[in-house]
Amino acid sequence: MASRQICIFIGGPFDGEAIAVPTDHNVVEAQDQKRPEKRLQYQRRTLIVNEKQFSVFALHDTTEQQIEKVKQRWSAYFQ
Repeated sequence: MASRQICIFIGGPFDGEAIAVPTDHNVVEAQDQKRPEKRLQYQRRTLIVNEKQFSVFALHDTTEQQIEKVKQRWSAYFQ
């Protein structure tokens, strides 16, 4: 069984959720709730908070405002 890591998702249907993802996955696909025929792709990226690196998954069109919102929501985690 592959090792898993808790990652925070930014944007789309999983916005702000922490989900365990296999450590070797760099892309996670999800279904768009508003348009079931559309598939969304979250890509792993590094988020630097308080000079520490955290692995998150974000949609390609994630805005800085969305990132800041998630940082605030998860501020205790990022300490």
